[in-house]
Amino acid sequence: MKNTILIFITFWVSLNLYSQNDYPKEKVRLDTDIWLGLAIQISPNKFNKNTTLGNDFASRNTFYVRALGKRSTMNMTDGDYFYQKILYLSYERLLSQKWIGGLSYRYSELNINTNTLRSHLRHYSTIKKIDFTFWQQIAFERILSNNSFYKPISRLRFQFSANKYFNISKNNPEKKLIGTISFELFKEIQKIHPDSERRFFQEQRIQTEWLFPIYKNIYLGVFAGFHTKQYIALAQFDMNEKEIKPTRKLNQQTPVFGLHATLTFGKNTIPNKRLWIE
Repeated sequence: MKNTILIFITFWVSLNLYSQNDYPKEKVRLDTDIWLGLAIQISPNKFNKNTTLGNDFASRNTFYVRALGKRSTMNMTDGDYFYQKILYLSYERLLSQKWIGGLSYRYSELNINTNTLRSHLRHYSTIKKIDFTFWQQIAFERILSNNSFYKPISRLRFQFSANKYFNISKNNPEKKLIGTISFELFKEIQKIHPDSERRFFQEQRIQTEWLFPIYKNIYLGVFAGFHTKQYIALAQFDMNEKEIKPTRKLNQQTPVFGLHATLTFGKNTIPNKRLWIE
């Protein structure tokens, strides 16, 4: 647990104190994004009772499929209800008592469609007295575009999360309300334009998700958060070449809300401890 806190503090300090320059800061709030989705989790194995992952609700092998549509509160000009559509496929394996590894693929349909390949490694630690599970995850992503003008992007994702399972039925101990809060940082490995300035982290997310059991293997998920993209924005000038805004550190913050259903199949009918907001 001490290592978890130390890692989190290190990243938080680097995020807030790292500065290439003394540029002023600007924060812009964008329109809210609304996500709607359907997810399927398949767990062919029973709970692994030898793990230390809190309530032992972790299967040795887990397959995951999710379809999402995103709609903005801003009036869209086209006829599509969702301006972005995502298909997400994932496989995870329990490696040891505290470690899980996984591979995933994501297809995103937008103005520029992308295919993302990802591998991740997750570490768990628990506080049994209050029944909290903390986990830290590092993921490597390779993002490929269907437009040859855009070069592939390689980036790292660092995630710090806390989970808690709440008992809501004495007669059915497997019926759980699941709560998660997560903080995530994105770091592009290479520069798209070698001479351009950029922030140390290009994106951050803070979000929470709650899964409510509806019926046996059906859970209803609700999530909310803020997704922030971070740039070095160039100075802006009017027609008379008078500076309107200086070169600045720009944070574009998007509020995010979502609703999705999760269906679990196999020998584990409880969603594994993870946050599936893309």
